[in-house]
Amino acid sequence: MTATSRLQLSFRARKLKNASGIFSKSNPFCVVHVLGDFPGREEKVVCVGRTETVNHCLDPSWTEMIMIEGYRFGKPFYFEVTIYDDPSPASTKGTRSNLSKSDSAMNYMEDSGIVSHPSRSNNEKHRALSSNTLGQEKKPKCMGKVVFELGEVLGKKGNVLAQRLNHGGTIWAHVEKSQSITDGRGVIHFQLRGLRLKNRQAEILNQRSRPFFELYRKEEHPSGAIWNNVYRSESIKSLNPFWDAGILDLERFSNGDMDRTIKVVVWGHQRKGRHKVLGEFITSV
Repeated sequence: MTATSRLQLSFRARKLKNASGIFSKSNPFCVVHVLGDFPGREEKVVCVGRTETVNHCLDPSWTEMIMIEGYRFGKPFYFEVTIYDDPSPASTKGTRSNLSKSDSAMNYMEDSGIVSHPSRSNNEKHRALSSNTLGQEKKPKCMGKVVFELGEVLGKKGNVLAQRLNHGGTIWAHVEKSQSITDGRGVIHFQLRGLRLKNRQAEILNQRSRPFFELYRKEEHPSGAIWNNVYRSESIKSLNPFWDAGILDLERFSNGDMDRTIKVVVWGHQRKGRHKVLGEFITSV
């Protein structure tokens, strides 16, 4: 390995504490801060990214990867993961929520100093903060946080480490080294459709499944292979769905490996998050 490397971070969590009250479920997303070689030095804290929001779910698997640049193997490197409840998710009908769709949560966090947005001037931030105050925009609630040391994660089986969150629940961090792509990073465009999918809803009530699909890439490790979730589509109320076209850069999709095994899983969406498998298959680019 080189002296410095570009690394990919991905996360999933289980049994999070609900922060949305009795009659609803939280919409969790992660924010990642790099703490450097010592977690107590606040002046070195840098926000490096956030995941998408997963609606109405206390057992989320986030598809958005966070990239870490310039990691030196053998040197201490700490990062903090904080999970928030998005008070105004983009849509409750689907399962996908891109970063740009959680504007209210991100505006509040930028204006409060939780994350930074380099393209926004101080005047823009002041105007946005005044607007948020007048509109009584809801504050994202913290659902828990934890600090990881990157070398410790890399030393675990499958480069995966689980830790308990301070507000309850467990989060798994997975690290993968980015492979160099000689012909540029590149992107992949794809579109899927389904025909005559099986209805997993109660037909006696004339209900129909709302199918969506997820893409997983296979990652081989000496301790065994794992499947890493890299994409989640919208859900469609039809047993013959024609999903929106998707686009991913090859680094995130297959880490630049055109022969890497990809698994496609089609689910029937359930509002409570207990999605039912409608089918799956294996393929590659």
